[in-house]
Amino acid sequence: MPHRRSLEARQRRDAKRLAMQSSFRDPEQAETVCIINTQTIYNLLQQKYGFVNMDAINIERGEVLIDSRGRGTFQNIQPAGR
Repeated sequence: MPHRRSLEARQRRDAKRLAMQSSFRDPEQAETVCIINTQTIYNLLQQKYGFVNMDAINIERGEVLIDSRGRGTFQNIQPAGR
């Protein structure tokens, strides 16, 4: 896990933010689907930072970001520890 102030972490957060801002919310399936292209995310981050770490962009078009069953890409549900 990179430090929260590192360039990679900022780019990863911005990529997630762009994907969520341009996503489709399907009320029937109860899921949020990414409708932005990876190349578009790369171009927007390139304009902001100049250099883009490609590991920060791991979001594909059509990918389920948030799901009601907890299996979305942005959901990190871990079992409760005791």
